[in-house]
Amino acid sequence: MRLWAATARWLQLDRQGVASTPSSTYDPPVPRAQPDAALSACLKQLREERQLSQEHVAHMAGMSVGALSRLERGKAAASWATTTSLAAALSVSLAELAREVEREQAK
Repeated sequence: MRLWAATARWLQLDRQGVASTPSSTYDPPVPRAQPDAALSACLKQLREERQLSQEHVAHMAGMSVGALSRLERGKAAASWATTTSLAAALSVSLAELAREVEREQAK
């Protein structure tokens, strides 16, 4: 009965010209950010220098261990929010993290 009521309501709106219909325009997919190999290497290096486990850093950053692992291996790109959370979890400023990434890129 609910389906019938919903269909009847849509037909009523369609007659009034306000029913939503699928758009005929094409919205291209949004490209995904590519992983940053230098950032990945720096995150792993900083974590290992501090002798922290992936579990500990992931917990402190509010993310899963699998997500941190993918970031460190360069299999996923980090969002700005994730990067700031990881910097805080590693007790490093964003400026210092950026300097480390630039050093890694220069290698």
